[in-house]
This record gives sequence, C-alpha cells and structure tokens, in this order.
Amino acid sequence: MLVDCRKIVISSISLVLLFGCTRERPLFTLMEQTGITFENKIVEQDAFNVLEYEYFYNGGGVAAGDLNND
Repeated sequence: MLVDCRKIVISSISLVLLFGCTRERPLFTLMEQTGITFENKIVEQDAFNVLEYEYFYNGGGVAAGDLNND
C-alpha cells in the first residue's frame, strides 16, 4: 500500500514538473496600426475628484473595443 502511494506521488510530481515548465504563449501582441486615436483625459476639479467621487478612476485602463457590434 505504501509503495503504491509513493508511485502515485512520484508520478504526479514528475508530470507536474514535465508539463508545468513549458513556455507560455503571450496573451497580447503589439499591433502596428490600429486607427484608434482615443485618449481618456480625466480632469480633476474641486467638486469632481477622487475624494468626492469614489469611482473616479475606475475604467481608466479599459480598452475600446466592440466585438459583437451591439
């Protein structure tokens, strides 16, 4: 019984090391020309700032993209 458990543990560790150390493909690639000229300028004012409006900077890094034309 103990020998079977050791074989399972050694096999599991070997599989994790063998298949877990592969190089991952990048999630994003740099595009040469997109035609998008968008700039998200956030102008702070006395009445409209991060202290008065908690969600002031939320979405500041969201990319523009409509994939399904809705």
